[in-house]
Parts: sequence; C-alpha cells; structure tokens
Amino acid sequence: MVNANDRSTTRAVLALLMASCGHPMLAGSPDAAALAGDARADARADAAPAPAATCVESGQVDPFTPVAATLTLPQDKGRILACEHVETVTAAQLSANSVLAALGLTAANGYDHFIIQYVSEGPIGTARRVTASVYVPDGAAQQVTLVAVNHGTSGMGQPCGPSHDAAAAADLDKLTLPAVSQGYAVVATDYQGMGVAGEPISPYTVGHAEALAILDGVRAMWQFHATQFDASQLSRRLFLLGHSQGGQATLFAHQDFDDSVGGQLLGSVSFAPAVGDERGYKYLLGTSAAPTNVAGVVLAMVLYGHAIYYGTATSSLLTDSAATALPQILASDCITDLDTAIPAAEPTIGQMFAPAFVAGAASCNLDGTACPAFEPWNSELLADEPGSFQSAAPTLILQGGEDTTVPAPFTACIQARLAAQNPGAPDLACLYATATHPTIVVAAMVDALGWMHSVAGGSAPFLCPQLVPLPAECAPL
Repeated sequence: MVNANDRSTTRAVLALLMASCGHPMLAGSPDAAALAGDARADARADAAPAPAATCVESGQVDPFTPVAATLTLPQDKGRILACEHVETVTAAQLSANSVLAALGLTAANGYDHFIIQYVSEGPIGTARRVTASVYVPDGAAQQVTLVAVNHGTSGMGQPCGPSHDAAAAADLDKLTLPAVSQGYAVVATDYQGMGVAGEPISPYTVGHAEALAILDGVRAMWQFHATQFDASQLSRRLFLLGHSQGGQATLFAHQDFDDSVGGQLLGSVSFAPAVGDERGYKYLLGTSAAPTNVAGVVLAMVLYGHAIYYGTATSSLLTDSAATALPQILASDCITDLDTAIPAAEPTIGQMFAPAFVAGAASCNLDGTACPAFEPWNSELLADEPGSFQSAAPTLILQGGEDTTVPAPFTACIQARLAAQNPGAPDLACLYATATHPTIVVAAMVDALGWMHSVAGGSAPFLCPQLVPLPAECAPL
C-alpha cells in the first residue's frame, strides 16, 4: 500500500516529530470490566512493596528459575525478583540489523537488553512469576517514554516465550527493535506460563489474563534499576503495542489500564489483532468430522488454556485420549511443532473434544445470544473479543488486506465495537492492501512510529500516507 516515496516522506515526518515529544499526553480512561467471577477492581494496600532486585550481569542469576520469596498481592504486583543483563548493542550495530534495514530506519541510539522475572497475578488474587525482555536506550537520555510490546502466538508452555525461543524472539524483534532504535524503552512480557519454570500453562487469548501480565510488566519498569539505566529516566508515559495475539492483548491492556498501574497511557497500536469475533470458531465447533488443521490447533490452545485458567474440568472438554496427550504437548512444544503434533495425536475435532462438548457447541450460534448447553465456553469466548471499552487515549489498528490468519472483516468487528463505545472519536484504522499476517508489522511499522511520535508530541495523530479504511461491515463468516 505504501510505496517508496510514501516511506521516505513518512520517515522525514517521523524525524521531525521526534524532535517535539515534550507535550502532555492524552490520559487513559479505565474500563476494567472482567469475565464472570474475575473481579477487576484491584484493592489498594497500605503496605509498601518489597524492594526490586537490582540487575546483574549474564550468568549471575537465572531469571527462569522461580525466586523464593513471600509474595503478597496487590502490593507486590510488578516487583522485580530477578534481573539479568543480556547484552549491549551499539547504535551502529542496531542500524545494521536486518529489521531496521527492511524499514529504512537508522538507529538514534544503541540499547541494553535485560531479562526480568517479576510478580504478576492471574486469576485475580493468585500470584504468578512472569518473565519479560527489557530494552533500554543507551546514553544519558531522560524523560524516556515506555512501550509495552506484546508478542504474537508462539505457544503456551514455559519454553515458548520470546526470552526462550529463537523463532519467537525473531518475531518480537520486528516490534521491539524499531521502537528502541527511536529512543523508547521497551518491556515485552512473555505472558504468564511462558518463562518461569513451574508456572501453570499460559491462558492463551484470555484477554484480561494477558492484560495482567502486560500491566504488571509496566509496574516493574517503574522500579527498574541497573547500572546502564534507571527507572528515574522514564517519563512515566506509556504506549501499548502488539501483533496478532499481542494485538488482542494490547487492546485488553488498554481497556484494563487504570491509575493503580502508574504513569499515563498515551495510546495503543495493534497490528492484526486476534479474536475479532467469536463466530470465527463456528466452522470448527460442533463438527466432529472436521480435521484438526492449523485452526483446530489454535482452538485446542484457546479452550485448554481457558479450562486451566478458570479451573474448568478438562473432562468436560476433551476425550480421554486428548486429556492424556494434550497437556504434555502444549506444555513442551511451541507453535511450529504444535501445528504438527496436535493433528498427529488427534486428527479430527471429534477425536479431540468430548461428544457432549461438540453437541453443545453445535447448538450455539456464537453470536452473543444465550447458549446454556455451551457454557461456560460461550461466555468466555465472547469475553475475549477485544474493543468493548471507552478511552480518551486513542487506539490505532493496522491490518493487512491479504491476511488469511486474521482476515480484515474480523478486525472490522473490533473497530465497530470501538466506534460504538467511543462515538465521535476518529476512526484510527488503516488497511494495507497487499500485506499478509506475517508482513503487516514490516509494512506498517514506520507509520506506527510516526503515529506514536505525533501523539506523544500532542499533535493530531499522524496516519498512514494513504489511508484506506477497514471493511465497512463486521463480517466474520
């Protein structure tokens, strides 16, 4: 959608905008509606949190081994339990990185990379140890804006977070490196269950659970201490940014942001956010003979993650063979292997899911209407659709026109919900006609950075050079 001249113009505008980022930001408006039984009002505690761990050099601490500590919620939310300095990268090295080369960007600075273990929760009231990658710009920069970056689908088990998995880390680089190259600090959660040994499996696409990990990672950054960078250098201003699963997670973190997190929310950027409409599951649910293809693998991840997170008996969901095979597969294999291992173990939907579950799903339209035979699944899947919130901080959605993983009509459903909740707000969504699910980040990242710099500087949001709207109608089927 954007040609070379457009990109040159965008980079020029981006350079100008970077010089004027000192104006007050737009304030976020919390709307922390929760899933049934998952109260979203965090209690304020009078007790002060324990001090954060100071960062040490690589090899002196293992951030993936749970740190022994007495954890008290909510005051320990965001407490850093361990911090490892992984590497220092110069501006020249960063500019030579293939990610920046593909975007035509030159790094304004180098960065230091850390991995932290911090305290989060999920469900509410249950402490979790979570890992995140942290990237901070080098030099003596002050008033640095923070970006919470949220990765796409990489799996559900402890080996699958980007801090562990090379393929997930490469995908994360497409989001993190452009941001840190332009002077932002970045915290990128692995999500709960995908970093620290011994934690329950990640609750895949449970929107409010993802938001907890993201926002507690932000809390951790307000107390970050290292020789190379200190929390005192942060401006306490925040953007949220993510792709695919991370785009959905970004929108839920935007929805659940409130004053207890600290700082102020400037806005959010979502590339091809997932779970646009639960009706997208309909063509598999309720059809026993359907093959367990890639979509079936995602369905297994979604439903099993929900069952574990909410304490639903897996016997109500899975056949005996699947109840034996899936837990080990999902805990140990990451997404590339899951796409082959799950179909090999359970070749059809009917072999994977219990007959009563399949029959209940067949009776449900998945359109938000009552469906007693398919509870709690109907309510939980509906609650994972992002975009049902009000906020004074803007959202930007960037979508590929040739995306077959998260098709544009699904994303239009999210935009429709945002428009209904925020009447009169500008329609901040751009369609990149030839971009696919894997390429949308590269296609739109320069525009996303331009938008962020304009919002941070108090200007009217800078949009894609050729604004093409999403499909006018939510049409998930």
